[in-house]
Amino acid sequence: MIQIDRITSFDRDEIERLRGSKWKITSQDESQSTLAEIDLDSLPIESMPQDSFNGITEINLPYDARTFRAIWESRDRIPKSWNGKIFLFYGTKFGGIPHHREHVLALVGANGPWRQELHALGDCI
Repeated sequence: MIQIDRITSFDRDEIERLRGSKWKITSQDESQSTLAEIDLDSLPIESMPQDSFNGITEINLPYDARTFRAIWESRDRIPKSWNGKIFLFYGTKFGGIPHHREHVLALVGANGPWRQELHALGDCI
């Protein structure tokens, strides 16, 4: 089980490190705010919405930025079955000038070691 820090906010500085721009949270799924822990081994990713682009599977997760951060900080515990996939965290959406579209956090396990990115909604990675 991975513990999720619900006390420390997910702030703009964390996003700026990803893209170097001024970002802000534009929407937050409050139903995720009580999730205190997550078990990656029992997460039913096969039944979650997914797409495939250029042979890479994108899995849409309902989880927020704090859950993303907890998984990122524990990425050594990500199951091997997640390798080669991209996980989009739709629970928190970001925007900011000059970015006219909303973005979500992406945990990318394709083409090398795990990395974190912002993914523009409507784009293919």
